[in-house]
Amino acid sequence: KFKGIDDINEILPYQKKNLYVTREQAVPLAENEYFIADLIGLKAVSDEGEDLGKVADVIQSAANDIYVIEKDGTPDLLIPAISECIKKVDLKAGSIKIHLLPGLRELNQK
Repeated sequence: KFKGIDDINEILPYQKKNLYVTREQAVPLAENEYFIADLIGLKAVSDEGEDLGKVADVIQSAANDIYVIEKDGTPDLLIPAISECIKKVDLKAGSIKIHLLPGLRELNQK
């Protein structure tokens, strides 16, 4: 519901338009939840220290989000945002630590 709008006909002109919310008005995040805008650009490093690239996008799916990791000269890595893969998100350091499950890299190269 939008404050001050009580009739659905008043809001219809805004249907299918972008909605922007300030941080102060945003829904509070739970533990291990992040705003997509904060994830974009994070340096992605494997738990073995390999530079995987940077988070370029986040695909929202029914099951879980998928982080798109880009690195020049390599195919994009699609990493499911699950605890088995995402080991640490450090917004202050600008990095994300990722565990590559066996076969995940090969799956992304097909």
